[in-house]
Amino acid sequence: MLRTPAPVMVRFIRLKLEEGSNTAPPGATDIRDRLGFAVREWYIGRTDAGGVFTDYLKHAPDRTKQTWTLVSSSDPWHRAVDRDDDLEQPGIDRLYTDGMSRGLPMMLPVGAVYDTPDNAAALIRYVEARGYPIRGVELGEEPDGQLMSGIDYADLYIQAADAVHGVDSKLKLGGPSLQDAIADAFMEDEQDKSFTSQFIQRLKARGRIQDLNFFTFERYPFDNMCAPMGELLVRQTEGMTKLLTRLDRDGVPRAADWTITEYGFSAFSGQPMVELPSALLNADIVGQFLSQGGKAAFMFGYTPSTPTNQHLVCAGYGDMMLQEADENGAAKWPMPIYWGARLLTQQWAEPGHGEHRLYRTVVTAPHDAVTAYTLRRPDGQWAVMIVNRDGKNAHSVTLKGPMTGRVQVWQYSPVQYAWHSDKEQGHPSRDLPPVHSTARANGVFVLPAFSLTVVRGK
Repeated sequence: MLRTPAPVMVRFIRLKLEEGSNTAPPGATDIRDRLGFAVREWYIGRTDAGGVFTDYLKHAPDRTKQTWTLVSSSDPWHRAVDRDDDLEQPGIDRLYTDGMSRGLPMMLPVGAVYDTPDNAAALIRYVEARGYPIRGVELGEEPDGQLMSGIDYADLYIQAADAVHGVDSKLKLGGPSLQDAIADAFMEDEQDKSFTSQFIQRLKARGRIQDLNFFTFERYPFDNMCAPMGELLVRQTEGMTKLLTRLDRDGVPRAADWTITEYGFSAFSGQPMVELPSALLNADIVGQFLSQGGKAAFMFGYTPSTPTNQHLVCAGYGDMMLQEADENGAAKWPMPIYWGARLLTQQWAEPGHGEHRLYRTVVTAPHDAVTAYTLRRPDGQWAVMIVNRDGKNAHSVTLKGPMTGRVQVWQYSPVQYAWHSDKEQGHPSRDLPPVHSTARANGVFVLPAFSLTVVRGK
């Protein structure tokens, strides 16, 4: 029991455990069972002159009914007994052979907080023995969400890096797979509260910044999808600019390829994910991130799914998915993000491995609803992707750039898609591909409300 000589007014109380008992439950043979700490319950209050203790905390088996309590980490859980037959846990062979990676090198995730260096080394040995190509090894799994110090995480990162490079010194390493690029360790003692800054500065202090070949984070901008969608889409663009500025300020080297390893509307499900704003968000995240120096961005939600509601009733029913599934789980209805992704990868960008050049694009208009991104493709054509995030009004634009003569135009809008809302049984009532036409390069292009347009030509 810890006591203070007089009552203390505080906002937070932090219990910092620094030395464990090194004991384990009877019969335990795993070293992890005797490392770390376990806290069963807190009791914080006041003892009066008569020695009677009054507890100020609320205790309940339901976390929503007890006093707000957080822990800084969780035990590693990659054991045979942790297998859940009711949860999809595909093996590494299936990931490489089921066609999802299309035979291309894959970024291989390795745990640094929830796993051990020995497991990391074993995974690399296995993958290389099977002849599977590795694009890079991502060391991390949302450590900023575990309320741990960026300094402590850097030390774990270095341990995992040593294990991986002990197997193959040529592999590129990266991380930390932040759940949010702007992360603060708000209860740390250090003056610098930024998790990312702590992580970067610790790697530099230990002479290991060269082990960070790529820097990774996730991008799910909205917990609350109940606000007007046009406002949220504009807010996402502003938020992306702020987070990239923050990463620069935190000292993340630009030489380490900045990569969004997961992105989508929200970590929670909702109807906007199955409506046109999902395609517009996809276009804006990819276009803006690459335009501002990002290396790569990976969309989350490739597999067929069905509508659900996880968080707020007002968000409605939906999910991140390229296609909605039928009653047998097979893909049936292409979602807006599917058609939008095809515009990005087939009409705006040129499929294949050629080099694309992004050019700064300025939208001069008295509103912030329209964004645009310009590419010079490997085939010599120019392509402009234009996003109208205004859900109520169409806008007209003219292009002032290098394209001349006739141009190809692809457009996706509410003319092609509409959603029938019916909770778990919701589905598209209109589901057509983008419409294709030709126009003059110097003409006026009308952008319907909530639309995605690609203009391409010589």
